[in-house]
Amino acid sequence: MIQWSTFFIQNSQLIINLRVSLGSICVPIGVLLLQKMAEDIYVNLREKLEEQGGWPQPYLFKFIVPSDNKKIALVEAIFEENTQVTLRQSKSNKFTSISAKEVMMSPDEVIAIYKKAAKVEGIMSL
Repeated sequence: MIQWSTFFIQNSQLIINLRVSLGSICVPIGVLLLQKMAEDIYVNLREKLEEQGGWPQPYLFKFIVPSDNKKIALVEAIFEENTQVTLRQSKSNKFTSISAKEVMMSPDEVIAIYKKAAKVEGIMSL
């Protein structure tokens, strides 16, 4: 029997963890359809940001990544040099939360940051 147990988005693809009677495997399912679903998330975000109005304005980005210096550096590199970035380790030190506050000129700039961040393996955008 095949059952899904967890799912997550990685590199704009939905990855579904399937549990089968012989063990667990992780496979991408319907990648083209699921990439469209990921794009719909950005469309919805753009609509909400446009409703807010008042651009340019400061925007607070929040991410969680595995506590790996390379992954943390990749996320920090997405932002301008003068961006206020705060790091906080989880109690177990397995994950690091990254908060970055930067003035964005438009909703499209916000979405561009999220798309760049989505390329970092294991990242969770909040």
